[in-house]
Amino acid sequence: MNPKVLKKAICVKRDIENYFLSGPIRITRCVGVSPMDSELVEETPPTQEETPAQGGKDSLIKLLSMPFSALSQRLKRTALDLKETAVIETWGLIGQHVRDFTLYSGDITFICGRAGVCALGAVVAKYSGDERLMNYYLSRFNEIKLPRSLPDELLYGRVGFLWACLFLNKHIGQGTVPPTYTGAVVSEIIKNGIRLANKGRCPLMFEWYGEKYWGAAHGLVGIMHVLMRMELIIDEKEMLKHRGCCSFSHDVTSKVPSSRLWGCFK
Repeated sequence: MNPKVLKKAICVKRDIENYFLSGPIRITRCVGVSPMDSELVEETPPTQEETPAQGGKDSLIKLLSMPFSALSQRLKRTALDLKETAVIETWGLIGQHVRDFTLYSGDITFICGRAGVCALGAVVAKYSGDERLMNYYLSRFNEIKLPRSLPDELLYGRVGFLWACLFLNKHIGQGTVPPTYTGAVVSEIIKNGIRLANKGRCPLMFEWYGEKYWGAAHGLVGIMHVLMRMELIIDEKEMLKHRGCCSFSHDVTSKVPSSRLWGCFK
């Protein structure tokens, strides 16, 4: 780990411990100032009502001895302070600038990015009976734009976004994300796979940072696993089966004779 990052993490940990034990300083955001331009400000100590009962030697006992209302407010404030500290330390101090902090990582996939947050939020809201919140998350999901420079793989790329589409269609209802939209993404992935295959001997191939990958996270297996679950036209499905199986037969199974990767085509 970077020594500077480690040092900052230790400082944040110490601030939290000091906050609970003595409650003197809180890290907060100045009103009307963006997170990048925030300053560390010292606030007044907590009131007598919020102060943990004295006499307990263990910090947990001190916390548990507080009135519930005071304890819950202190935990809430500390969580918000930690969030602001993380934003300042990771974006403000290194001069990063973002327009939308819901895109904190910049990724748009189910596992690592905004698509996963919106998809999970919509499904949880549906099962909780909150239609308004479900529609909110769906509208935010529909605002996601796929950059042209996006890779095809599962963890950070187009297939990772398609996974979020499959998740929504399964739990919210078929057509939540229409095939007319996902079909364009699928076609782009297939086109890239065929184009890269022309550079070598395999019928279908995908790269990650300029290298051929076969695995689930960045390679052919993960991409095929998702593509074969999409609504495909017959020609696309047969073409994927043929090219995908030939690709595995050509290279993967020759290196790993006992491979059971065929399951993704069933």
